[in-house]
Amino acid sequence: MYIGREQKQNEEIGLSWSKKAAAEAEAVAAISCSGHGRAFLDGPISGGKPICECYDCYSGVDCSEFSPAGSCVIDVER
Repeated sequence: MYIGREQKQNEEIGLSWSKKAAAEAEAVAAISCSGHGRAFLDGPISGGKPICECYDCYSGVDCSEFSPAGSCVIDVER
């Protein structure tokens, strides 16, 4: 089967785009939010980089600060 030069270049562009997207997603997934939040590729950005979105009751750059103010529901298992 013959693949023309133009078609092959288009396939390589698509592949490089998906590799770049996968690398960006992995980098964001590796951001530590102390187990109390998550960072998302399309979430809030500070300094050009994604930052943590903290779960209820947590705040701070890495969601490590517990803040029981407001309606904070905590699930405690015994």
